[in-house]
Amino acid sequence: MTLQQAHIKKAEPPRWGTFCLVFLLLFSLALLLRRADVAADCMREGLSLCARAVVPSLFPFMVLSELLVASGAGEWLISPLSRPIGKLLGLPRAGCCAVVLGLLCGFPVGARCAILAYEKGTLSRDECERAMACSSIPSSAFLLGTVGTTLWQDAKFGIFLYLSAIFGALLSGILLYGVQKRKKRERPLTATQPLAPISFHAGMFPVSIKNATMSTLLICAYVVFFSTLSGAATLILGRFGANENTHAILSSLLELSGGVGASASLADRRLAMILTGATVGWSGVSIHCQMLSLCDGHRLSIRPYLAAKVMQSMVCMLLVLAFAMYRGG
Repeated sequence: MTLQQAHIKKAEPPRWGTFCLVFLLLFSLALLLRRADVAADCMREGLSLCARAVVPSLFPFMVLSELLVASGAGEWLISPLSRPIGKLLGLPRAGCCAVVLGLLCGFPVGARCAILAYEKGTLSRDECERAMACSSIPSSAFLLGTVGTTLWQDAKFGIFLYLSAIFGALLSGILLYGVQKRKKRERPLTATQPLAPISFHAGMFPVSIKNATMSTLLICAYVVFFSTLSGAATLILGRFGANENTHAILSSLLELSGGVGASASLADRRLAMILTGATVGWSGVSIHCQMLSLCDGHRLSIRPYLAAKVMQSMVCMLLVLAFAMYRGG
């Protein structure tokens, strides 16, 4: 045996996750080919959803957040909140800025801010993963406007959903901090650093517009794809007796915007509220795929984020259940 052959590692057998992924890909392809007309209709609905809800509630926030992070103004604005948030989540000022912007503007603003800070060296790997996990919630404009006012005609319910998402995100961040602190995987960068001066020049605005546009188009692409997949799958399941509840659950698992829309249309109003809360916390596989694309190339793990989303879904569902019982819905 030669030295080169000695260093050749034996190929590992495919994992169950690989088999599941291949099966889902083949199943999705079969769905789209079997009923191309239905897939086209669902795609048009996904595009309409992007135009009505996703772009208006997201794009302006993404432009402003890009400017805040690039100029350093974001850290100045959240400076009064950095101390209490930093103690709760174990994050330096840059991480607190990502969390606050994410909780205000929604995904993917907080995650992108955390990754930008990680690239600049102001966040460690653990801190970046934790900041992404607890800052990735639906935007305030989406929950208050699209979900609360438009879908439910109930502004108070939209406000409660938003507050529930914030509570679930902070709670998951606190628990992740406790777990990562026990593991002590790497030395944190939570030492107090002086605030950098705000620096703004004319070139930042077109760059912010460009970055926000590319991110928004990527989000819309995920929304359209998963809306199409959900519609085609629902048609197939309908032949086996699946009802509107099955469609709402499937839509909620795959895509946030379509999920809350399908949940709000259920006849059982209490079930509709609970499923809407769970959907808001979970946020859909579509957004998880977007998070995976953000982590690509940065040596960041998506596992803390997924654990946080499961926890946030449970928290939001339980809080909305209590809200529904209190309202008598």
